[in-house]
Amino acid sequence: MSIKILRKKLLQIISKEIKIDINKLDLNKSANDFVEWDSLSNVRLILRIQKEFKINISFGETIALNDINDLLQFIMIKLK
Repeated sequence: MSIKILRKKLLQIISKEIKIDINKLDLNKSANDFVEWDSLSNVRLILRIQKEFKINISFGETIALNDINDLLQFIMIKLK
């Protein structure tokens, strides 16, 4: 999967799970930028990403992800 397709798919997932307008999302945004992106919605998001991309994300790995770009790069590595 190309990074462009993965980026689009990831932003769509975040938009749907966190209920944020996709036009407000970019790779430099993080949970701290949106009041809607609380701890419960973050858990739902991680579960959806695991299911959608068929990858496992540990709690420790989740903590290391600071923004959407980190998440995108992490998924790319996991998919290799």
